[in-house]
Amino acid sequence: MDEQHSREPEIPPGEFRKHLPIAATLFYGAALALVVGLSFAFGDGVSVRLDEPLFPPGLAIVIGVAAGAALAGLSWAASRVIPIYHEMVEDLHAKLRPVDEVLVLTVSGVAGVAEEIIFRGVFLPWLGLLGSTLLFGLAHYPPRGKYWVWTAFALAAGLLFGWLFQWTGWLFAPIAAHATVNAVSLLVLAHRDEKKSPGNSPEV
Repeated sequence: MDEQHSREPEIPPGEFRKHLPIAATLFYGAALALVVGLSFAFGDGVSVRLDEPLFPPGLAIVIGVAAGAALAGLSWAASRVIPIYHEMVEDLHAKLRPVDEVLVLTVSGVAGVAEEIIFRGVFLPWLGLLGSTLLFGLAHYPPRGKYWVWTAFALAAGLLFGWLFQWTGWLFAPIAAHATVNAVSLLVLAHRDEKKSPGNSPEV
């Protein structure tokens, strides 16, 4: 078979970036509607607040933002010493460039809200912290198996997000943390062409 025809077709970076906000909104919207619908049909629905929250909702959001920023910083530091992590970030950067603010806000916000409602608001009360975290990690298994660090990062992030929910008593905390990690990661990618750096955390 001719080598030119045996290669898998590649999506041009610009096309990938252009359609990502719409694709993310449609995908997460459909997944959210399905899981939340089933949770109300066969269970207790979405848990937005646990019994007797430790903090008011506003403070829980602040705590979530701080935790998300700290996680992004730790992940950035790890990307400087783990070659496969750096390679994955470079691959993502090639597909997304140039990253703009609309993409950052859309993908970060949609993923942060939808995934936290699904994995922490629905699955954590049902499966517990470890069970919901494992499911979160499996949902982030990369198309390319060699990028196993993405799954490892998702497992660590899932534990943090679940703990934040249990500690603060509000789902707003992991939503804020998740959206912050994604936003910081994508914003760093957006400025990589202006100032080269080894990389940052993948968005989860």
